[in-house]
Amino acid sequence: MRRRSVALIALVVASLAMVVTYFLITVNTDRQITIGTGPVGSGGHTLALALVEGLDRLGFDAEIITTQRTSNLINLLADPENPVDVTLMAGPVDARDYPTVKSLGTMTRQGYVYATWPQVEGVTSLADVKGLQIDVGPEGSVKANFAQEVLAEFGVTPENSDFVYLAGDAPQEEAIAAGVDVTIAGLPERREYVRQGLASGDMTMIPIPQAKALEARIASAELVYVPYAAFSLDPPRPTNTIPTLGQLVTVVADDRLSPAAVYALAQEMVVQFSRGDEWREPGEFPNFSDRQLPASQEAAEFYATGAIPWQYQNLPSLLADSFVSVLVLGTLLLVFGSIYQVFLPEVYSLWSNVIRPRSEEKYLTAMEAVIAEGGAMTPRDARRLSKILAQHDAERVLSERAERLRPHLSSPLDDRG
Repeated sequence: MRRRSVALIALVVASLAMVVTYFLITVNTDRQITIGTGPVGSGGHTLALALVEGLDRLGFDAEIITTQRTSNLINLLADPENPVDVTLMAGPVDARDYPTVKSLGTMTRQGYVYATWPQVEGVTSLADVKGLQIDVGPEGSVKANFAQEVLAEFGVTPENSDFVYLAGDAPQEEAIAAGVDVTIAGLPERREYVRQGLASGDMTMIPIPQAKALEARIASAELVYVPYAAFSLDPPRPTNTIPTLGQLVTVVADDRLSPAAVYALAQEMVVQFSRGDEWREPGEFPNFSDRQLPASQEAAEFYATGAIPWQYQNLPSLLADSFVSVLVLGTLLLVFGSIYQVFLPEVYSLWSNVIRPRSEEKYLTAMEAVIAEGGAMTPRDARRLSKILAQHDAERVLSERAERLRPHLSSPLDDRG
């Protein structure tokens, strides 16, 4: 009985040690989420601020790291030594280069219009801007890379045109000093002089009727229509619906991000980006329109059902992240414990009363034959004999103690209970 008790205690301690070890190794206890985005004031930075505010309400500590070269954000995310957990992606990506990165969903469509300044005449297609001064946006930015990719489809390259890389908040004076003929404006556009130029008609939008065809040629590109009177109601500007190109903006995360954090981000993305405006239909986003990277399982399930698993609603995120795994591990340990309780006593009895005596009998017979023939024991045989003798000595001591108690078998104490 003593051996069984010791074995049971050892099993319980080992089980607890396994659970604690698994918990410490596999569960991400860090509730800090770092979001990488573009410079302060950029559209991406504004979107990231909205996410940070929502994550704070849900109990996560979130911070933003900014960079001027927004096209490099996903590379920071894929670097295990970098603190960035989440970032925004817009542009071509090869999933094979980023095996640990998952999409949490496309959150919006960033539309762009290509507009000529008043001094430019006769431009009816993007092919006509060849040779002009074109403000494509900050150098190394997602916007600049996308604009150059679109222009290249029409034969407009740095070799035959002058690309100007102005900051996103560059004043009108800087654009005039650079001799800009064509401006690429975002939808919505945050530069006041560009908004005024589009509303007054001083700037003329260049339609891109080929936008639908370009969707298949440019990663993350999508057809966008600028609605009639989008910039001015009276007089209406533009005077008709204009096709142009937009770019899908997707939230991506390293797979080290805990499921609890993913659910929190997905909830906040629905809050922030499901509302419609002139560029998006209500409920259109978030989605998985950009399929360059594999989708996060947690985010996809949430967008499809709107439901969050029970443990993430009722348990601290630290426990919720490990709930299913610990539940499975605990079930296995319970099964093993039940097997132990049922079968181990019988196995021990079989070993003690049948297998071990027969093994010892076989060994002793073999040793007697060796000695009878004048042989000698090997060191291994001597060790085994010593072990058998020690076991029987211990059993003899117990037997002698029991014999001394034999006279008391008829004692009234036997009738207790």
